[in-house]
Amino acid sequence: MERYSVNIPPEISGVYDSILYLCDAPVFIWSAIGPRMLKTNENADRFFLQYPTIPGSTEIDIDRAIPGWHTIPNRKNNSVWLDFHDLDHNVKNLQVRNTLLDPDRNIWATTLISNISRDNEKKTGSSLFFRSVEIMWNEMIESSSAFRAKQSEFSTLVMNELELTAFTFFPSEVFEEFDLYDALKEPGQEKYGFNNDSVKKLRFAAADRKNQLVSADIPQKNMAAWGFDTEGEIFAGFFCLEGLNPKFEPEAQLICEILTEKYRGLYSLLSLRRENYITKFENEINDIVNANIIEGVIITDARFSVMYINPVAATMFGFNSSQVVGHKLEDLLVTSDGIQGLVDRDDRDGQVSSIKYLHRRSGKIFPCQIKVCKMESGLDTYNIFVLSDQTETEESRLKTEQLTQKAFLGDFASMLAHEIRNPINNIQMWIANLYTMAEGNEEFLSGAKRVENDFQRITQLVNNILAFSKPMALNKEEIDLSLLISEIIEKWRLNFARKNISCYFSPPENFPKFYGDPRSLEQVFNNLIGNSVDAFDGQDGIITLKLSLRENESGRRQIVISESDNGPGIPDDKIDTIFEPFMTTKKNGNGWGLALTKRIITSHKGTIQVKSFAGGGTVFEILLPLSDEMG
Repeated sequence: MERYSVNIPPEISGVYDSILYLCDAPVFIWSAIGPRMLKTNENADRFFLQYPTIPGSTEIDIDRAIPGWHTIPNRKNNSVWLDFHDLDHNVKNLQVRNTLLDPDRNIWATTLISNISRDNEKKTGSSLFFRSVEIMWNEMIESSSAFRAKQSEFSTLVMNELELTAFTFFPSEVFEEFDLYDALKEPGQEKYGFNNDSVKKLRFAAADRKNQLVSADIPQKNMAAWGFDTEGEIFAGFFCLEGLNPKFEPEAQLICEILTEKYRGLYSLLSLRRENYITKFENEINDIVNANIIEGVIITDARFSVMYINPVAATMFGFNSSQVVGHKLEDLLVTSDGIQGLVDRDDRDGQVSSIKYLHRRSGKIFPCQIKVCKMESGLDTYNIFVLSDQTETEESRLKTEQLTQKAFLGDFASMLAHEIRNPINNIQMWIANLYTMAEGNEEFLSGAKRVENDFQRITQLVNNILAFSKPMALNKEEIDLSLLISEIIEKWRLNFARKNISCYFSPPENFPKFYGDPRSLEQVFNNLIGNSVDAFDGQDGIITLKLSLRENESGRRQIVISESDNGPGIPDDKIDTIFEPFMTTKKNGNGWGLALTKRIITSHKGTIQVKSFAGGGTVFEILLPLSDEMG
């Protein structure tokens, strides 16, 4: 066959001749520049007799014979299907193996892997061997037991086709998550052992040059390997071919490519089966847990990878189950003991639960009671973590402590007030003596007046403490609230006029009577109105009182009394504690007025709340039950 002349050194040309001589399949060496056919073996010459040549020569016209040559990826060994166009304009889609021999000269070697077109292969199968592989593989992947039973027979099938002395698949760690892992590794472990230097060399070579037929420096065994990835680009393992004859390398490459897809499919199938099993397992556990357990439950495997988390536990940490399953538990449950420490402690102390402070997704810390137990299922071990959020319990405990402390302080304050009463009475007597001694001396009289003012403040404080520490005794009677509020406002008229304060109240007609203590309620309204007057601090202002009826959520009617002003309002940092003793916003206040007010309203089975607005203004709202609904 006529050749174009190219500048190929003689020593390289001899290598090319050796390649052609060693291969039984049709092989042609060509340059992508042109393109030009450089060398062919005898089988290739016979193959190309039916394909077009360049006019005036016997040189194959690659542009016409293989129009798709330019689609071959550059500088890469690969197997592809190409369209071959013969003299009768028929097109065959044949599989070839391309190898880049000389990157500088862009010279390639192409081996025809099969003379059977892809369409024909789909219809009839490329050979009896491939049909046997397909049938046996479909039987193997039906179950783990079927795979174990057929694995040796499958290896023998490949060995006979390629005339090997041994064919073994070595799985990588990616298969460890499946039950089939032991069955996959047993043949290679029995024959070579994982510590065998030859196998170790092949493994590293196969991992380094995946999807290529490679060999290690072990000529005495004539071993080769083919490594491949999963679809997720994770190294899946390698085939070990012992006793491979170089003349069968093209067939071995094709078989390894086909088996690679089979084992990739096996990994996907096992992953899908595992996901389905986990989903079924989760559904069964969920049915039990959701019906019977209010605590959070997390189940891990022996390596503490989360396999299951129930909705209670997921909500507790602020995640959903898909964000947690598959991750290490230590990423979610961070403790000073560590996860292994929690398990070891429970093994030692017999499932003793403990309180740990954990973190929610928001970063907020919360107390959690943790109990750990183990579950055996077949050959597998699972760890079960039962979590109980102790936030409400802890808050209740702190609240109880605060109430106990307040009760103690109340008792102490009552005792202290009683002890102060006697010195106060003595001071009152001496104040009267001071006024007698101060006649005619204005400076001395002014000092006596200041002492008396301070004395009155102390007396009022002591009276408030004593009143607050005693059980409140109410003298109830029917009250016309409209009349009571109107009379109280009338008593304030002169004070309002002096301070230029306007007060509005429109008594509703036919308002129902209220059964309560008029003297204590008068103290409530005087406290609220007095606070509003003090809040104006000498400035003009408006006070408004309203009386109405309202239905609560249960349909019961309530009396609503509101007192509002347009003063400066209550600071945000004090509004939550405004009803507690000693809390005040006044310059000269003692912080007992609103505390007593709330106690009086509570004694009437009512509630009081306050709202304050940023632009100024405060509203106190009192809710009281109607007389016929108090019981």
